Amino acid sequence: MKTHRTRVDVTQDDIDEGRSSSDNCPVARALRRTFKVKGVDVNGGTLAIGDGKTFQHCRMPKRVAEFVRRYDYPLGKHEALPFTFFVPFK
Repeated sequence: MKTHRTRVDVTQDDIDEGRSSSDNCPVARALRRTFKVKGVDVNGGTLAIGDGKTFQHCRMPKRVAEFVRRYDYPLGKHEALPFTFFVPFK
């Protein structure tokens, strides 16, 4: 059975306006915009989206984990570039 994958674009605005937090980092902002949900968590190698009560989870793609790791360092925000990734959420 083929898994549905959704494209998520992390924009320059996400990078500029994001914070080093699991629910407002650039990746969380991009997930929230893409799936039109309030509940987002980017933490511990996992991505989660939901309505605040129930969540879908998936393993963080390697590219996303590397971005988050670099972004969270003191100067990482200034070096971050927009990118695209895919997740198995509908």
